[in-house]
Amino acid sequence: MHDDFIQKVMENNAPTVFIWNQPVDVPESPNFLRVNFSAGIRALMMTPLTDNGQIIGFLHMYAKDAAGFTDEFKRIVTGIARRSPAPWPTSRRTRPCATANGSMKFCCRSATSW
Repeated sequence: MHDDFIQKVMENNAPTVFIWNQPVDVPESPNFLRVNFSAGIRALMMTPLTDNGQIIGFLHMYAKDAAGFTDEFKRIVTGIARRSPAPWPTSRRTRPCATANGSMKFCCRSATSW
């Protein structure tokens, strides 16, 4: 992860907006950046996707300019991108169950089958 964009997003740990005022002609730049620029895209917002506090990827969103990324929009994206462990769905429960040899284990069944 030596890319300048990714490093900046990792430092911010939040949606980060980048603006291009000139074409991206660096040889290492991905082709999609040049294609987006030629189509009039001038703003990129990158957001770290996390699971249990660990970055697992990055969400890329594009707009014609930075006005496309309002503060409210950034808050919504942040809420989506920061995933925490989900609890069991309310329709599923665990309970102790005896096995055939008499030892105990936890069983998971739908609440409607109990």
